[in-house]
Amino acid sequence: MPVIGHRQPEALRARLWHEATLAWDAGVRSALAGRIMDASCSAGGTAAGVLTAAITELAVATSGGQRCYAAATEAGFSLTASVGEASSYAADLGRDASVLNIEERAENAIGQAAAAGTLIPVPDGVHDVVFGGLATGELIGFVPDFGFTGPAVAAGIGLVANRPRAVLAPPGITVADDATADVGLPFPFDGEGTLKNRVELISAGRVGSAVSDLASAAATGGQSTGHAHIARESSPAPQAVNLIMMPGGATEAELIGGVERGLYIQRLWYNRLVDAEAGSVVGTSRDGCFLIENGKLAAGLQTGRFTESVLGALARTDAIGSQLITQPVPNVWNGCSSAPAIRVRGFRFGSR
Repeated sequence: MPVIGHRQPEALRARLWHEATLAWDAGVRSALAGRIMDASCSAGGTAAGVLTAAITELAVATSGGQRCYAAATEAGFSLTASVGEASSYAADLGRDASVLNIEERAENAIGQAAAAGTLIPVPDGVHDVVFGGLATGELIGFVPDFGFTGPAVAAGIGLVANRPRAVLAPPGITVADDATADVGLPFPFDGEGTLKNRVELISAGRVGSAVSDLASAAATGGQSTGHAHIARESSPAPQAVNLIMMPGGATEAELIGGVERGLYIQRLWYNRLVDAEAGSVVGTSRDGCFLIENGKLAAGLQTGRFTESVLGALARTDAIGSQLITQPVPNVWNGCSSAPAIRVRGFRFGSR
């Protein structure tokens, strides 16, 4: 089933192609950047970041007779606002520039950096933690590594192969790779010309399905889910590229309000997989992190280190935010992760 450029079915075209992004030209972006920098200077700080617009195209022709082509718009931004020793970060990515709410998010980031004051160390111990959408997106980006790919299933490794339908988390948690979504960077087919399916890796808290390409699907007796991928630094392998954690109904303020004493973690950095079987990841917090006291943001925090299980964190999630934030995934063509803020009970920060 080919997808032919601008003669795409209207529902597909609406996900891929947005005139608002085409109109978001260099002049508009430059003026916006100027307003953000002026606002940061007025707060006694600085602003650094990018505002990007692009068109993505992919054409596939295979010896098996597949002929596919599609084009999609893309818009994104990132901002680091710094005031003194404190910083705050904002970013988002999508097909439609008009829904990014950049100035509002920039104002919030500048305000957080200005409010942080003198930063204190992250208390060493186990905390109730509210992760912002960017931090959650970093955590769920590791989920495919826990056995949710065709090669892992073929090798008998990981959750799909060894714990099918096992309960991992509360039923409100679903993590899917979804090319039919309006969020992130949906694209209708992969590099082998196979149309993409929605694949729920974690489905209502249970182990779901794996993403596959033609080779791994053949090895497991199934059909490709349309996730063939070739990267510069790795062998061809199926890849979840539009990873989404489904939102809940809470505002971020409500998540924070449900914590008597804990941490707000805006963003995670230098994250590395430690143990795929346990779902353990090592990393650090970064930018815009605060103590929470009596349901309010309090003192700003320095960078803190953690080693924790992503699966354990999802299992201890008791509330989910309503707003999805998207960030790119390095070394993955057209790849991104979209996630809401979440509240996790009992997440360890520190060296002990």
